[in-house]
Amino acid sequence: MSDNPQQPGQMAGGESGAWPPAPGYPAQADAPGAYPSPGYPSPGYPPPGAYPPPGYPPPGYPPQPGLQVGTIPPPPGIAAGFQYGGFWVRWAARSLDGFALYGMTILCVITIVGILAIPFLWLGYFPYFWARGGTPGQRICGLRIVHASDGVPIDSGTAIVRFLVVLGELLLCAFLIGILGFIWVAFDSRKRAWHDMAASTVVVHAQLYELYRR
Repeated sequence: MSDNPQQPGQMAGGESGAWPPAPGYPAQADAPGAYPSPGYPSPGYPPPGAYPPPGYPPPGYPPQPGLQVGTIPPPPGIAAGFQYGGFWVRWAARSLDGFALYGMTILCVITIVGILAIPFLWLGYFPYFWARGGTPGQRICGLRIVHASDGVPIDSGTAIVRFLVVLGELLLCAFLIGILGFIWVAFDSRKRAWHDMAASTVVVHAQLYELYRR
């Protein structure tokens, strides 16, 4: 048995808890041949000039206010994720609104006070309901009116602009031009009538719209 037994945790190298250094490996950082090797880093590194390079980070970074990290911003023009209301479903909604409007007009005719309200009814029916997402006929058909740029429900100003263009289309119907404004829905890629283009709106299916906006 050795006269100088090693203490627990002491290695053969003489340092407590350390392995003996490998041959040729310096025990100290300032010993000859120590790491890093001479000539490191290589000449010319880092490259001359400011770091980070000009133009970094790219414009628009960090994320713009209103967007949370990890979220996907809405696509431009809301083209993806929505299904636009086609010609026939919009025609059905317009027909339902026509029946409702004529029915309320008949009720107004019954009384003198109601007769005075007819102009306000005809001029305010569509803008009033459009500013709230859609007319009763559109809601029955599962449609909703939103801004074409960001998918946000339209306001009263946009609804009024939309209605003024509709009135212009009605005046042009005598020349068979105004009806083309609505028929245009059947040919436009985003199912827009002329009044949609003028007011920058689109008509989408409400169920898919609600799922997308969540």
